[in-house]
Amino acid sequence: MKKKHLIASTLSLLTVIATLNIAAGQSAIAQTSSTITVDGTKIASGSTTPGATNWQPYTNPAYPGWIYVDIDTSKAKFTTTPQYTISIGDPNNDGAAAWTIGTSTVYLATPTGFRVYLRFTDESGEKDLTPEKANQYKWQVNWIGIGK
Repeated sequence: MKKKHLIASTLSLLTVIATLNIAAGQSAIAQTSSTITVDGTKIASGSTTPGATNWQPYTNPAYPGWIYVDIDTSKAKFTTTPQYTISIGDPNNDGAAAWTIGTSTVYLATPTGFRVYLRFTDESGEKDLTPEKANQYKWQVNWIGIGK
């Protein structure tokens, strides 16, 4: 039971640190992460930079209006593919991120990263989303990885 409590406490601490760094205006980009190892389990976290995330247009004609970003977690030095948990941050607090689809799904997970796809919709239906629009909203990807 102590191990589970320690891991939960560590995750909470990493989340608070990432939040404080972002609030203080410090860059917390995906290529840089906080990492701690507890009894052989590695826990790492990171965030992309609000307004400067490397969003890309997804050009598959079957999915118009989607964007994606590849998250680099290589600095965490996972030796196996960890369990990633993500969220989309909305530092503007304008609620726009609440209208996105794909905000908790990780694709192409490896020990060194993963991909996130997003689509935007609102009460009137689906909207095309561009990398520029996502960065205008200052959306960011927050992530935690737990593995070896």
